[in-house]
Amino acid sequence: MFVVLYEDQRRDRKGFGFHRFVCQCVLDQCPALASSVHQLEKEVIAAIPCKGNGNVLGKCVKDGQKLASENRRIFAVLDQDKLGELLKLKGTPCLREVLANLADRCDAKESIEFVFIKKNLESLIEAIRDSDVAGFVRAEIFERALNKKELAARDSLFCQFADNTKDVREKLLELKGLEDVKRLVVKLVQAASRT
Repeated sequence: MFVVLYEDQRRDRKGFGFHRFVCQCVLDQCPALASSVHQLEKEVIAAIPCKGNGNVLGKCVKDGQKLASENRRIFAVLDQDKLGELLKLKGTPCLREVLANLADRCDAKESIEFVFIKKNLESLIEAIRDSDVAGFVRAEIFERALNKKELAARDSLFCQFADNTKDVREKLLELKGLEDVKRLVVKLVQAASRT
């Protein structure tokens, strides 16, 4: 089992749209991992939405050993836009400095892989909205997800892509602005294929 710690939060216990989308992209590349995206989420790649970079980091620091003993690998997804401030690093730290600082704080650093979203989840949604891939999504969903910051709208948006075709998801992962999501999917596929 792998676990992904997300900076974002879950609307309720019924699902987390962004994770569902990520898992469906993994399943597109490794169909032998599970018979469905629901099984993949339940048995192979679990999500822990943490509601903030600080909480993701706290989970890595406080619960890293416990999570590492229960899971083969931990993926910590952090928004990069306020990471330097969180880590109390001066100026604009380079990625190597940020990674070293994060690793120094975690006892289970050999089991944790950090993945950065260059800005934040809103920047991903904006890139999707501004693309030609999202024509089937109602403008109201983007309005609610971005301007009203409704978790239900975010979940709906990502679930629509998870439930769409593999071709649509592949086009989405190739969009400028979604490189970090593609990198997360690739890392999960690589980890799963080693087991």
